Amino acid sequence: QAVMPYGPKCIYVLEQNDALQRTENYAESIAALLKDKHPAMLLLAATKRGKALAARLSVQLNAALVNDATAVDIVDGHIC
Repeated sequence: QAVMPYGPKCIYVLEQNDALQRTENYAESIAALLKDKHPAMLLLAATKRGKALAARLSVQLNAALVNDATAVDIVDGHIC
């Protein structure tokens, strides 16, 4: 709910289960979910696990990666 004022069109929540204990498994699940969605942005926590997950997703989705961003601006519908 905290991100809703920023206007996301959709928020996905992956429920944790035993099969998703490893970063590789999270990456595969998230990549499968996002493969055909083409989101403009995916935000992850700047933790060791979050950074490892971001790196894997960047490769699997052939997407750019920015680690440790402190702010994100959207101007005229474009990410700056």
